[in-house]
Amino acid sequence: MTTNRNRHKLDKAVASELRGELAKRQISVTEMAKRIEMSRFTLYRRLSGEVPMTASEIAPIANELGLKTWELIQIAERNLERTEVVEAGKQEMPEMGGLS
Repeated sequence: MTTNRNRHKLDKAVASELRGELAKRQISVTEMAKRIEMSRFTLYRRLSGEVPMTASEIAPIANELGLKTWELIQIAERNLERTEVVEAGKQEMPEMGGLS
């Protein structure tokens, strides 16, 4: 079952992936906002994770980046899973007291 917490994590992961793709291509938020005809302020709030993005908001950005919407979400899900595995591993590691 998908919880609100898990959806929130995925929303943040998608926003993070989009920010990374924009940075990799050296496309500013202002430039992307112009390309997709969205206000810079609205896009900034979506990319910061402050406001979750809808599929209809993700699609034109993915298209501008040469990606399919499902590919972008899939990449974000994989990165989220990797992060959660790493975090879970850190929690399970015992502290090594007395070693300096």
